[in-house]
Amino acid sequence: MKNPLHSISRTSFLALAFMLLLPACQSEETVDDSGEKKVIVFAEFMHEVNTFSPVITTERDFRADHLFYGEHARESGVNEKKQLAGFLKAVDKIGKGNIETIPLVHAKSMSGGPVDSVFYQHIKTSILEGIAAQPRVDGIYLSLHGAMGVQGMFDPEGDIIESVRNLVGPNVPIAVSFDLHANVTRRRAEFADIIVGYRTNPHRDHSKTGYRSGDLLIRTMLGEIEPVMVMNKMRLLKGGGMNIDLIPPFRKIFRTMKKMERDDEVVSVSFFPVHLWIDDPELGYTTIAIADGKRELAQQKADEIAEMAWAVRDVPQP
Repeated sequence: MKNPLHSISRTSFLALAFMLLLPACQSEETVDDSGEKKVIVFAEFMHEVNTFSPVITTERDFRADHLFYGEHARESGVNEKKQLAGFLKAVDKIGKGNIETIPLVHAKSMSGGPVDSVFYQHIKTSILEGIAAQPRVDGIYLSLHGAMGVQGMFDPEGDIIESVRNLVGPNVPIAVSFDLHANVTRRRAEFADIIVGYRTNPHRDHSKTGYRSGDLLIRTMLGEIEPVMVMNKMRLLKGGGMNIDLIPPFRKIFRTMKKMERDDEVVSVSFFPVHLWIDDPELGYTTIAIADGKRELAQQKADEIAEMAWAVRDVPQP
């Protein structure tokens, strides 16, 4: 009888062999030498402040929107279909079941006055204790607004990022996503490895932003990229009408950012034109660029976007 393998061409046979071997090759990338899954711990804590409002944002306000812990935080994030959902989609696609994710908290409220300081400390402690309780942590993802305000303090998001860094040490990558209206501080850039932001206003890319964060975090964990992040802080403020991505003058800026990332060595470019109702000594526009191991390239891209924003500073509001 004719051997059925004789009817398979050499090309088809090699293709079949490759398909059979591919799953094993992929799974090895996201496990360590002991065969254990890599672990990412994640949390979301979002609030956009009007510093000048006398009405304090309390735990009740968060409960009216989103306030969930543990696995309930994962379920809530998936159902909301925003940053956490996008992040988890990236983990599923890239990790292929070989990266474990540990949800800590999903806390979110409507914009308003400063957050009650006791509640802020409660959420911060929940995040830190949740991380400390894990036997291993290979990466951290924090979904933050970037324009949060808290009673009696400046830069609460910087406080959270620095506290997480002090807990996990210098070798665990931390990825952070921010709203386009974030007031990014030098403190945040110092203690995070990856910062990415929305690219739309009105905001339409929540899930994509979470996905980009997860993608860059996992590639960093696997050693595929070495993120070098540069921040350019500007002494510049304009009203909200300037920030719309669909019309001039900022349309060109956001399109240029996407074009920059066509270069494989430019892994992310973000622009944060902030908002006006924050009382902070570092208030102002921010540009951030991340390159794969090349600081000068990241600096060049961050400067280019900053120069574009500065060039249109006198353009009237749309």
